[in-house]
Amino acid sequence: DYTVTFMNNDSIGTATALITGIGNYSGTIERSFEISPLLGDVDLNGLVNIRDAVLVMRYSSKIIDFSDKQKAVADFNNDNSINVKDAVMIQKYIVNSL
Repeated sequence: DYTVTFMNNDSIGTATALITGIGNYSGTIERSFEISPLLGDVDLNGLVNIRDAVLVMRYSSKIIDFSDKQKAVADFNNDNSINVKDAVMIQKYIVNSL
């Protein structure tokens, strides 16, 4: 038997799982893993909503700039370009998720 304790697993970034043997088992193993943002979650708040589509439109109009993390999730159709097509696809995703 064993227990698992998670640390730093409530936001984007590196989290850790600590596995500890109990009863007839002993020892501890610690493993790190990455929590990635959702595709389309441009504001990186854990949700994909209309705000994300608006941010993509503002970015494609050169009104704002994105961080590398934002760019990675803004290219919704994976065509290596962030533009209005991505904003439309995010909107379609939102409608189909309701």
